[in-house]
Amino acid sequence: MKAKNNYGQRDKNVVNIILKTIVFIILTLYAISIIYILVWGVINSLKSNVDFLVKNNIFGLPNPEFSSDELFKLNNYRLILEKFYIERSISYWRNEVLIEHTTRSGLLEMIVNALYFSSVQAVLPTLFSAIMAYLCSRFKEFKSITIWYYVALVAMMVPALGSYPAEISILQNLGVYDTYLGILLQKSFYGGTYFFVFHAFFQGVSGTYAEAAELDGASQYRIFFQIILPLIGKAFTTIALIQFVAGWNDFRLPLMYMPTHPSVAYGVYNLTLETAPVGIARLTTRLAACMLLAVPILIVFLIFKEKLMGNVSLGGLKE
Repeated sequence: MKAKNNYGQRDKNVVNIILKTIVFIILTLYAISIIYILVWGVINSLKSNVDFLVKNNIFGLPNPEFSSDELFKLNNYRLILEKFYIERSISYWRNEVLIEHTTRSGLLEMIVNALYFSSVQAVLPTLFSAIMAYLCSRFKEFKSITIWYYVALVAMMVPALGSYPAEISILQNLGVYDTYLGILLQKSFYGGTYFFVFHAFFQGVSGTYAEAAELDGASQYRIFFQIILPLIGKAFTTIALIQFVAGWNDFRLPLMYMPTHPSVAYGVYNLTLETAPVGIARLTTRLAACMLLAVPILIVFLIFKEKLMGNVSLGGLKE
């Protein structure tokens, strides 16, 4: 019997090793593909348009014969820093009054707008989703609270694309379209996938925390912000960082709701249009702009990689 058990355990170990090896190979190939794309983008952003398109040098290193000046002077990046701008004009009717607005935004303004959009998207939806998830998991006995859980569930099933025109019309009538306040109002919501992630976390939090605090006279606000929220701090930070990255790369938000306040992502998108500034709409220059767009995200990842890649755990009570 012992021999059979030993053979069975050995077979399980072999299977586990094979499975781990397969997973390791798949993840390694995936990581290599991501790194290769970044390296490819950097190399081609140093080439001239002639070297990249006319000479069909797509996968090789920059050819000094066609890219020497642009390579050593980083010409594509210089063009982005000097001539990267967007001119936009909007006009719409609000309460029978024609509103017109024209702006010209440079790279610095785009970076500031992108930081604002990303920060708002990282903080507000994450915080409101965490609050509502806590309420739905902590106060199940109240039917009015349970309704909000099903509202979030139904909202995930309903396509949101058809609501964009109505949303823009409401913002225009309220006088907050194309304003920073309008973005704050839009992002003050709960729901989505991360609401259910928080709800699952709070389901695993013992009610002893809140009960002990209530006995000491703590309010529900204090219980949430000083006791419960720190317990899921790592998960909260991870979701906020993911939302920040999504906001940084999102060009649709300024395109639809803040057309005269473009972000860097919107600026890169604008380079693909006929309205792009003359002289920097070349393909290799677009690649340089994409690399500049990726730099802040790379910095954020290097700083917060422990938060993004760390294990999420709950604890604090002795059983």
